[in-house]
Amino acid sequence: MERKSNQGFSLIELIIVVAIMAVLIGTLAPQYIKYVERSRTVTDEDVAKELWQACIIIASDDDYIDNINSGDKVEFSAAGVTLTPAGSSVEDGLDEFSVGWQTKKVRSKYYKSKTFVIEFKSDPTSNKPFEVTGSWQ
Repeated sequence: MERKSNQGFSLIELIIVVAIMAVLIGTLAPQYIKYVERSRTVTDEDVAKELWQACIIIASDDDYIDNINSGDKVEFSAAGVTLTPAGSSVEDGLDEFSVGWQTKKVRSKYYKSKTFVIEFKSDPTSNKPFEVTGSWQ
């Protein structure tokens, strides 16, 4: 019986495989980083919209409307979500209409230095008690 020897891969073959992998990674990594950042930006926009829509619901809900004041604010930034004044009826409403709002933070580079401010403003000319405005600042 003839014995076959296993020689494995040569050093040249391993170097070629490593070089091919380096070219692939060098080509694909920038695209991957762009996709991740775009995903973070879209997520920040979605969270801001979710908070804004929750505030619109709060401003129209009879259970919360009596304890909201003109000038109450919700701010979404890299530091998280903050309420002014803290402990207002808006906080109870966010607990009900925005799941996990306390843990949400801006994560994208684009919005890192910005804050999404939602403000409750009374409008005596409107049939609604509050106008809820939201914008990135």
